[in-house]
Amino acid sequence: MITLYDLNEAIKECEGQRNPTANTAVKLAAFYTIKNELYPTVPPDIGYSYDPPKDYESRTDFGKAVQGKDPVSVLEIFDDLMSLLKTAQPRLYRRLIETIQEL
Repeated sequence: MITLYDLNEAIKECEGQRNPTANTAVKLAAFYTIKNELYPTVPPDIGYSYDPPKDYESRTDFGKAVQGKDPVSVLEIFDDLMSLLKTAQPRLYRRLIETIQEL
């Protein structure tokens, strides 16, 4: 797979040519097209909501505390908590990150 770094380097090379040809323009257009498809700057509309299912009822204190709250606000709190966890319990932090990445 083409990495973002490789695409950016190829784009820089094409844009840096002193006397670009039509072939250079075609390459540049192709590189930008591939970059926009593989690495979009605006996330696509994925068509789902962050709201939990209507029949979801948590039995934990945490679940009850976050139910109905703004997900972004909750994630900001967790971002701070994860920074602390990374310092205090690096092994636990790594396991948690791996578990989340596997979702």
